Amino acid sequence: MSTLIRYMGGTNEFIRRLNTTFEEGQGVQGEGTLFNGKNEVSFLTPYLYHFAGRQDLSVQKSRGFAKEAFGSGETGLPGNSDSGAMQSWLLWNMIGLHPITGRTTFLIGSPWFGTSVDLGNGKKLTITKEGSNEESAIYVQSLRVNGRIWNKNWLEWEDVFADGGTMEFVLGREPSRWSFEGELPPSPASE
Repeated sequence: MSTLIRYMGGTNEFIRRLNTTFEEGQGVQGEGTLFNGKNEVSFLTPYLYHFAGRQDLSVQKSRGFAKEAFGSGETGLPGNSDSGAMQSWLLWNMIGLHPITGRTTFLIGSPWFGTSVDLGNGKKLTITKEGSNEESAIYVQSLRVNGRIWNKNWLEWEDVFADGGTMEFVLGREPSRWSFEGELPPSPASE
């Protein structure tokens, strides 16, 4: 990703071009968007902002799609489930994480609610959410991972899954700079 961002002319140009993916009128024959969250090949697209240091835009785009496209009832899935792929994308989004396929890296979003995930063998991942309970309070203001202040917009399997762990989110209505100073995620195919 870092190589692609560099080839595109840098972070600002990458973000500008990624933004067009979500703009109405950019799709086939000028209808809809280029982003097609109804298909697995697009699952990572809203999270690409992480690689440009803009986790807040990843949250905005992924949460917006999830709220708009998923629901209860017969038309609650926005595409072919392919053995649970759509449901698992939504569940990861709801707990505030996104796994990068084939890697041990997880991009950090924002949780919709607090929860505890049983990891087996007495281990668990506990995710808490503080701050405004308003529907619009989706932006991470701060995060602690295993009690430590965390300023990266990603984590590794070892951080919270291998032995269990905690993620303590504080959310608010406006984007913050909580991860702007943190190290960017490992860049697939660039190392």
